[in-house]
Amino acid sequence: DGLGDLCDDDDDNDGVPDTDDNCPVLANADQMNADGDDNGDACDDDDDNDEILDGDDNCPLVANADQADADNDGIGDACDDDADGDDIADVDDNCPTVGNPEQADNDDDGQGDACDDDDDNDDVLDDDDNCVFEANTDQVDTDSDGAGDTCDDDDDADGIADDDDNCPLVAQDTQTDSDGDGSGDACDDDDDDDGVLDDDDACPLEPADTPDGCPEVGNNGNNGANNDNNGANNDNNGANNGNNGEANNGGPDGTSEDPVTDDCDCTTPASPPRAPFHWLALVGGLAVLVLRRRS
Repeated sequence: DGLGDLCDDDDDNDGVPDTDDNCPVLANADQMNADGDDNGDACDDDDDNDEILDGDDNCPLVANADQADADNDGIGDACDDDADGDDIADVDDNCPTVGNPEQADNDDDGQGDACDDDDDNDDVLDDDDNCVFEANTDQVDTDSDGAGDTCDDDDDADGIADDDDNCPLVAQDTQTDSDGDGSGDACDDDDDDDGVLDDDDACPLEPADTPDGCPEVGNNGNNGANNDNNGANNDNNGANNGNNGEANNGGPDGTSEDPVTDDCDCTTPASPPRAPFHWLALVGGLAVLVLRRRS
C-alpha cells in the first residue's frame, strides 16, 4: 500500500487495526482464534493448543492430543461427524466409534451391541457371560457345555432338544415314561403314578394302592389253617390260638401283604386269597377229643 509497516496502522490491510489484530501481519478479517490465545488461527501453528502442530494434527481446530481416528480416514474422531465410517452420523449412532450399520441393541439401553460390554444387561459382562444375549444372572449350565440353560436348546446334552425332551434337565435319551404323565422316569419322583414316591415305593414301576407301593398278594403261609397240625391245635381243642381257625398272620379274610419277604416281586402277579377252612379246625378238634376219651 506504499506505507511501511512502521508507519502503517494496518500492516496486513485486513481492515483490522494492528493494535486490535491477532495476526497483524497476516490478513484474517474474521480474527478466528480456536484456542483463545493471543495468536489468531491464521498465524498460530497450533490452533487448538493441544501441543500437536497443525501440520501434523488430524483435528487442527479441535484439541485431541490422542489423535484418535476410529475409521482411519485421516480425520480425527474429535472432528469427524462419522467417526467409525459406518455411514451413520455420530449424533444418531449408538456406537459412534465402532462401525455397526445395523445398529443392533439387544437390551435396548441405547448402546449398540457392538460397543456394549453387557448386551443382555444382566450384570454379567459379555466376556464372562454364558448367554451373552439372554439375561441369566445365575449362569446355570446343567450340562457344563459353556452355553447357559437360558440359551441352550439341549440343557442336558442328551441329543434331544428341550422342546421335545420329557426330562430337559436330566439326560435320558430313551425318553422312558412309565406312567405316561409326560415326565420321564429320569426326572419323575413317582414313576408309576400310584401316589407313593419312588424312594419309598417297593415297586416304583408297578402301581399299587398299598402304603408301601407293593401290590397286595395272597397269604402263602397258612391258608386259614395251621398246617403243622392239619387245622387242629392240640393245645386248644382245634381252636387256632384264639383265632378260631382264622388265617395265621393275616386278617379274617385270609389275606395280607406277602409275609415271606419285605421286598415285593413285581414280576409275579398277586395270588388270589384262598377261602378259610374253619370246618377243618372243628372236625380235627372233635377227632382229638374222641381219641382221648377212648384212651
